[in-house]
Amino acid sequence: MNSIIKINARILDEIVKHSLIKRNLECGGFLFGNYQTNYGNQIINIEAIYYERLFGTENKFVFSPAYKYRALCYGKSIRSSFIGCYHSHANYPAIFSSVDRKMELYLEFCSKNELT
Repeated sequence: MNSIIKINARILDEIVKHSLIKRNLECGGFLFGNYQTNYGNQIINIEAIYYERLFGTENKFVFSPAYKYRALCYGKSIRSSFIGCYHSHANYPAIFSSVDRKMELYLEFCSKNELT
């Protein structure tokens, strides 16, 4: 099965806008939408974004439990599924850090346990 991710230009613009508010500090947000299967392909439609004006340091951003909670509540309020999260790497290459891996496991757990 192939996965196809569809994200409209408005969402991409919002991510860029968010990362440029304080371009030397990392930031992050959450993406919501829906999943479909079409001709054996999994289609992921990203339809909404949630972010706050919260920033980390030049090389680290951590989603606080309160931020995660507010984002997941937002997703429920718009009746949209949690798709994933994003964060900037203001001054570093886009590679997974140990913090990134922990967040990935946490969000996978939430999705499997219908916490989103």
